[in-house]
Amino acid sequence: MTRFLIYLFPALIDMVLGSVIFVCGQRLVASGAPLWILTAVIPAWAGTYVVASLILGRIVNSHNCARFVLTGCLFLGVISFGFSLCDNFIGMFALVLGMAVSTSLFFLPFQIFMKQVEHGHGGAPNLVRSISLYTLSWSLGIAAGPFIAGFIYGHLGWEWCYRINVVFALAAAFGIWMLKHHAEHTPHEDPADIAAAKKTAPRLIDKFSKFPDLTWLGWICGGVCCAVVQIVFATFPEQGKRFVITTEQQGMIIATMYAMQGFVGLGLIFSRRWMYLPLKPVLFGLFGIAGLVLMGLGNNVWCFFLAAACIGVYSGSFFFYFVFHALVHPENAPRNISINEVIVGIAGVCGPVAAGQIGGHYGVAIPYYVVAGFVCATIIFQFATNMRMKSQVQLCLQNSGL
Repeated sequence: MTRFLIYLFPALIDMVLGSVIFVCGQRLVASGAPLWILTAVIPAWAGTYVVASLILGRIVNSHNCARFVLTGCLFLGVISFGFSLCDNFIGMFALVLGMAVSTSLFFLPFQIFMKQVEHGHGGAPNLVRSISLYTLSWSLGIAAGPFIAGFIYGHLGWEWCYRINVVFALAAAFGIWMLKHHAEHTPHEDPADIAAAKKTAPRLIDKFSKFPDLTWLGWICGGVCCAVVQIVFATFPEQGKRFVITTEQQGMIIATMYAMQGFVGLGLIFSRRWMYLPLKPVLFGLFGIAGLVLMGLGNNVWCFFLAAACIGVYSGSFFFYFVFHALVHPENAPRNISINEVIVGIAGVCGPVAAGQIGGHYGVAIPYYVVAGFVCATIIFQFATNMRMKSQVQLCLQNSGL
C-alpha cells in the first residue's frame, strides 16, 4: 500500500506551481500591468520547461529517475524561498524560469519513476490505474494551490503564499527519499513469487499495446487541451477584475476546474476502450466547448464556477487520453513522455501569448471563443480518424477480450 503514496508527491509539487502562477497573476493585476504582461507568466515557465524537458529526455532513465525527482523537489524549495524575498517583477520572472527547471526535473522523471514503482516487489503494471491516479494527483494539487493561495493572499499577504510552498516542496522531497526504494529491485524477494505475481496481476498494458498507435493523435488533442487550460489560468485574473470577483473566489473557481479534472481522471480508472472509440471523446470535447463559451459570456461568479467545472470535465478526459497513448506502447514510452512534456510547454507558451494579444485588442472574452473553435476542430478530426480505424479497433477488441 505504501507505494501508492507516490501519487501524493505530484499533488504537492503542483500545489506549489498552481500557487506561484496564481499569486504572480494577482500581483500583476494589482500593479495595473497590461494583459500581455499578465499572460507572460505561464509562457516564461513553459518555454523554459520545453528546453529542460528536451535535455532531460536524453538523460533520464529508470536507473536515475528517482535522483532527478528528488533534486527537482529540493530545487523547488529553494526557488519558493526566493519568491518570498522578491519584491520586483524582474526578479519574479527570473524565479519563474528557475521554477520551470525544477518542475521539469520532477515531472518528466516522475512518470518513469511511477512505472518503476508499479513494478516494485514483483507487481505488474496497470497502465489505466497509474494514469488515473496520476491525473487525480496533479489535478487536485494544482487545484489546491490557487485555493489555498487565494485565502492566504487575502489574509496574510503574498509572501506567506511562497513560504508555505517551501514546506510543500520539502515534504515532497522527504517522501520521495523515503519511498524511492520501491522503484528498485529488492534482492531478498523470491523470483518465483515475482513470476507468480506478474502472471496473475492484470496486464492491461500488454493488451492495449496491440491496438493502433495513436500517440500522434494524443499529441494533437493534448496540445489543444493544454492550451485551453493555460489560457483560462492566465487570463482569468483579468476577467475576475472586470466583474469584481474577489481573490478568494477566483482561487476557488480555478480550483474547481482542476478538481473536476482530477475527479474525471479518477473516474476513468475503469476505462477499457473509450480511448479508441469515435463518439465518447466527442462528448468530452463538447463539455470543453460549453465551458469556454460560458467563460466568455459569464458575468457573475456562478457562471464562472459552472464554466470551470465543464472545462475540468473536458481537460480531465483529454489529459488522460494524452498520457495513455504516450505510455501504452512501452518501447516508445520514454521518447513519448519527453515529447508530451515539450507539447505541454509549447502550448503553455503559444496559448497565453496569443490570448494576451487577442484579448488586448478585441476583449478578454474573445480568446475563449477562439480556442473553443480549436476544440471543435480537434474533436471533428478525432472522430473522423477513429471512424477510419473502426474495423481495426473492433478486431483488436475481440482479440484482447476488452
